[in-house]
Amino acid sequence: MSPSRFHEHLTSGLDSDVNLPTSPPLPSKGKTPDYNRIDVMAQIRAATMISTPLKELLKDPAVINTLHNVDGKKSHRQSSSSQHHEPFYSASTLMNLVVAEEEKQAQHLRSTLRSTGDRLDQEMRRAKQAESQAEFAELRARELAVRVNAAETGRRYAELDVERASEEMRRHQMRIESLEKQVTKLQADIRVLERQRNEADESASRARDTARKFQTELSRQQAKEKVIEESPIYGRKKWFVTGHNEGWDAGYAEGYDDGREDGFEEGRQYGIREGRESGFKQGRIMGRKEGFENGLE
Repeated sequence: MSPSRFHEHLTSGLDSDVNLPTSPPLPSKGKTPDYNRIDVMAQIRAATMISTPLKELLKDPAVINTLHNVDGKKSHRQSSSSQHHEPFYSASTLMNLVVAEEEKQAQHLRSTLRSTGDRLDQEMRRAKQAESQAEFAELRARELAVRVNAAETGRRYAELDVERASEEMRRHQMRIESLEKQVTKLQADIRVLERQRNEADESASRARDTARKFQTELSRQQAKEKVIEESPIYGRKKWFVTGHNEGWDAGYAEGYDDGREDGFEEGRQYGIREGRESGFKQGRIMGRKEGFENGLE
């Protein structure tokens, strides 16, 4: 095998170094990628299945012939035109070169494996971190759901309390209005009673004035009688007074009976009117009270 062909094999081997598949972009913090992690085993299989210089050389018929022939024998069998060909390497030289290149490829493969393993560890850490964050987010979501449910329940209870308080306030307002009406009615009744009391006081005052006048008139009459008794015409006046008294008594008895009948009838009519008015007021008060109690029930 010529040096030019051998260098072509080596160059092709160098150009065909392990080209690992480009890894997808790393996920942002707290997010899990959609491609379900990097397939590291696929990368390793791809790296080990790439053709190496040793495999290519072993497939070359010239290298196979060189390895089977003894060094220098084949050179004597060449024609005179072989002097213009490039010199051949020996089998041991070819093997040393191939082994050295294979070692280089092995070191490159080990480096690739280490890099891939580091990336795998990094992705696993990121996956665990993302999983932990997802679990924490789920826990927070459950806690928030519980808090939201509790807040909603509290809001419903508060609304029920507000409705009950509003209903209670309406009932108290109705009772206050009813009591205000009763107070107004009682104040009106008090004004009526005060007016009647004032009228009674005025009547009593007039009666006292009349009694004082009668008392004064009686004293004056008594004084006149005393003077008359001392005069010469006392006898005639005395009998006049006696007759006057008897007539007055008779007239008084007759007038008393007539006045009693008239007064009784007048007092009866007045009592009926007063009784009706008082009964109407009292019945109205009781009716309002019963209606208010019935409305509360």
